Amino acid sequence: MNSIHLILIAIFVFVITNIDDFILLLLFFGNRNYARKEIVLGQYIGISMLILISCILSLASLIIPHTWVGLMGFIPIFIGGRQLLKLRSTCYNKNAVEKLIQKSKKAVFGQYRSKIIAVAIVTISNGGDNIGVYTPLFAIHYNLLYCQSYFSG
Repeated sequence: MNSIHLILIAIFVFVITNIDDFILLLLFFGNRNYARKEIVLGQYIGISMLILISCILSLASLIIPHTWVGLMGFIPIFIGGRQLLKLRSTCYNKNAVEKLIQKSKKAVFGQYRSKIIAVAIVTISNGGDNIGVYTPLFAIHYNLLYCQSYFSG
């Protein structure tokens, strides 16, 4: 596969996996308590961590046959489905849902003083789809790692 194809794949994968993150970034930029530098730096840290995690997980391809690596993309779907079922079972208890929302807000924003870290944590916690897509791609097309890191940083 030539480098133009790899660059196009990297652009496409980065845009598709970060559409939801763009919406979160808009919310951060709309909050006057966050400076642009804090948001951008937090986003770079978060994306870098997602790429690092995906790169490390792609090393599993040294143990797992390449034909099975593509199945790793089902892991985030399974996790999301399980979380959906768990949420559905607690949805009838409105107080439990409110407590869960308050607890998650405190964990992300109250515990960490640095706004950069808060943005990075939100990026990482929202990056399950990124890891689920990047990991098999990095395992199969190792050169794609260079393209992806070029576009994200």
